[in-house]
Order: sequence, then C-alpha cells, then structure tokens
Amino acid sequence: MINKKIENKLGSLETIRETTFNFDEYEKVMPDHKKKLDPEFLEYFIGFFEGDGSLSMNSRTGRVDFGLYQHSRDLSFLHNIRTQLGFGRVYLSKTRPSECFLKISNEKNLLKIVHLLNGNLCSVKRRKQFKIFLEMFNKKYNRSISLKLGGPSVSLDTAWLSGFIDAQGCFSCHVSKRRVNSRYYKVHPTFYISQKTQHIIEDIRNLFMRTQSNVYWESSWDGYTFESSGEKVRRKLIQYLQRYKLKTGKRMAYLNWKNIHFFVQDKHHLSDQGSKTILSMIKRIQKINQRVEDRVRS
Repeated sequence: MINKKIENKLGSLETIRETTFNFDEYEKVMPDHKKKLDPEFLEYFIGFFEGDGSLSMNSRTGRVDFGLYQHSRDLSFLHNIRTQLGFGRVYLSKTRPSECFLKISNEKNLLKIVHLLNGNLCSVKRRKQFKIFLEMFNKKYNRSISLKLGGPSVSLDTAWLSGFIDAQGCFSCHVSKRRVNSRYYKVHPTFYISQKTQHIIEDIRNLFMRTQSNVYWESSWDGYTFESSGEKVRRKLIQYLQRYKLKTGKRMAYLNWKNIHFFVQDKHHLSDQGSKTILSMIKRIQKINQRVEDRVRS
C-alpha cells in the first residue's frame, strides 16, 4: 500500500490511502437481522450516494439527515435499497409528486451511515462534506468518532462505478446518414456521465481509453461531463456492467444501448430491418432519458 501526504484545501495534511473499501467498522453496527455483509451492494450504495445523495445539515438546529432521491416511477428501486440496507424510510414527496426519497434521520441509523461512509468516499468534495457532517453528528449526539482520512480510488474492480452511473450516467444514441442518397445510417451509441467534481470525471476517464473519450465543462450548470462513443470504451463498459449490474430504471436504457452496440458490431445497421430495429431502440432510450430529465427539472 502506498501512502501519500498532500496539502488539502482545508489547510491540513491528509494521508491519501490507495486502498479498497473497508467495512469493518460498519459491520460492527449493521442491523442484527442482516446475517451477512454484502460488500458489493455497499460499494454500489456509496457510488449512488456520491452521485446523487444528500447529507443535510442545519447549523442552527444541529439537525443532520441522509437522503437518496429518485423519480417516483423508481419507487421500487428505493424500496429495494432500503431492504438490502436493512434500515431507513422511503417516502413519496408531498410537494413534488414526481419525486420519492429514502431518508435516514435517527441517531441509531445515522451511526450506521457514518461508519459506512467514513473512509469509503472516492470524491474529495464528498469527503469534505462528510467531515462537516461528522462534526455535527458528534456534537449533536455527544460522540467522538474520528474522521478517517482519504478513501478508495475509482476502479473497475468494485461496484462503486455502477452506483455512480445509476445516479449520474446517461446512455444515448443518434444516427446520421452515411451518404446523402444512402438508405442506411451511421450509428453513434454514446455514453455520458456528469458531475460537478472534475477529478472524479477524470478518474473515470482514466479507466477507459482516453483517446476515445472527452471531458468538457458545461457552463449552463457549472459541471463536467465525460463523453465517449468509442467502440473500445463501449466494450469495456459492457464488460464491467455485465459483472456489476445497474439497478434503476436506467438499466433498460442501457440494455437497449448495449443491443445497438452489438447490432453495429455485427453490421446489422446496414440492412433495412436492422435500421428499423435500431431506430425503435433509440426511441425507447429517449423515452427513458426524458423521464430522468423530468425528475431533474421538477
């Protein structure tokens, strides 16, 4: 294991450990009815949280909460997460009908979340947020849990990226005419993943072919996007997601996207029937993506 010391933006020296996830402390406080630790699910859970979760903190009241949010059509996903986790409550939003959420707010279950996240966050931004959250948790409940510095790296050997993709990834495809008078199309299955933290996006890019991908900043929402339509990137991503499967409704967009990849690989897009099938799959992907966009805008 290689240890590095770097000066972080909080003004203190932080030891960055190039390591994997460690759930030893969480295992000590996990629900009694959960007979066996499931590291793969916990990696996925942390990845999803880092992509689209919330650590709510009220400095005036001292209140701290943990939350995950989804479109109401993915209510079953949150119920499944709650079942696998073994605690938390799932709600439909009263003020935003298109949204549902899993919320954890009592001391006993927040303690589990603290031990689950402590030292297991990949994003430097999330680590800084968690540092403040832990300080408030310790103060509110008169505890003295120490912050674990550093955390694991983004890797294709854990389920973290699968959770992060379910939160922030997007599978898309567009077509263009091969020639002006051609009946057939060029097909471009494309994968995107967006986040306000640039280093996470760059870390993800480093897992794939840098020459077949691009990272760019989008001023409209002040964030970064990884984009690739490269065949080698697609193959590597499909291989990864075959092992660490997506769990939200986004999985259906991915399955159509994957089928398009194989259609193109086998040259089926150069036939009339193949072109029609691909266009039909693209429409399905667009419908799923529109649902996700509706939740973001709501």
